[in-house]
Amino acid sequence: MAKFFVSYSRVDKTFTQAFVTGLEHKFPKHSFWYDLKLTGGDAWWKVILSKIEEADIFIYLLSNESITSSYCQAEFQESRRLRKRVIPVQVRDRTKITGDLGAIQYVDMKSGFNNAVAQNELTRAINLQLDATPLRRLRPLSKILTPKPDIKPEAQRPAGAPDIDTPGIQITALIFEERTRTIPARVLVKPLPKSHPPDSKVRRVRLLVLVLLLAIVVALVVFRADVTSYLLTGG
Repeated sequence: MAKFFVSYSRVDKTFTQAFVTGLEHKFPKHSFWYDLKLTGGDAWWKVILSKIEEADIFIYLLSNESITSSYCQAEFQESRRLRKRVIPVQVRDRTKITGDLGAIQYVDMKSGFNNAVAQNELTRAINLQLDATPLRRLRPLSKILTPKPDIKPEAQRPAGAPDIDTPGIQITALIFEERTRTIPARVLVKPLPKSHPPDSKVRRVRLLVLVLLLAIVVALVVFRADVTSYLLTGG
């Protein structure tokens, strides 16, 4: 009997439960363990380390949340330390697979566990890895156990969100968030344009106009005085 350890993110809980149940029916002679089988009072990280050590094959359910999860990263690190056979299974679209995982061929199940093609691919991968599993435990790469990860809340999804995201859902959510974001009050007040002092050419034109107007006024005053004097003296 072979033993399997399944690493996953809690946001993929629904898929994981169906995944493990399906494998238990398909491979009744093998055992599949994941952390939902922990019971109250267990020293959870100690139990997880022991289950990874007992496992013949480590199955990593890949999503952006599981790849960035400190819990899943620590579990994968422990599997690498113990030189376990690893089967990555992509369960969500647009998952960014990098690092050591990027060097391992994954099984594509983002269309769902009930997809017949995906099930056949998974079955074939499991059988091939079982055949390649050494009869004896390999010597660990290090004697130091992987430390317990810091307890951080994982990303949460709305209750009605589907397990397998599509790019359209993600883009719509981003647009909605952008439209509903509060705009600071200072952005709503459009500042008045700054007045710029006139250049020298404009100032010269204005001065010339002013001088001409003053000359006209003076000429009118002189002309009026001459006319008045002429009238008083009788011509």
